[in-house]
Amino acid sequence: MTLAAIVTRLFVAALIGCLIGINRFAHHRYIGVRTLGLVSLGAAAVVVAALENGSTVWVAAVTGILCGLGAWRVVLTVTVLVGIVLLAGGPVEKLLVARYGCGPEEDPPTSIPPRSA
Repeated sequence: MTLAAIVTRLFVAALIGCLIGINRFAHHRYIGVRTLGLVSLGAAAVVVAALENGSTVWVAAVTGILCGLGAWRVVLTVTVLVGIVLLAGGPVEKLLVARYGCGPEEDPPTSIPPRSA
């Protein structure tokens, strides 16, 4: 797989995770932009690592596993994208707090309310 394919796959996964996070944040759920962006990125990294090296791994330890596998292109791409999500996620979340409320000083919901029919 080319570096461009790796970057594209990981970037799209992180972007979609962030978009889902924006939706959750806008609806006052306590899992937001950065969390879901990183979860999606980590899951994509596991798949890319499996494609690159023929092994399957769990997302909780993806960076260490990728380093152990010597999948340096994937490690570099994941590291850069994690940095982008962490740096950009804060301002995006602040923008959402300004627009929708529910900032860090407010208590997050302790449970998901039932959906109305």
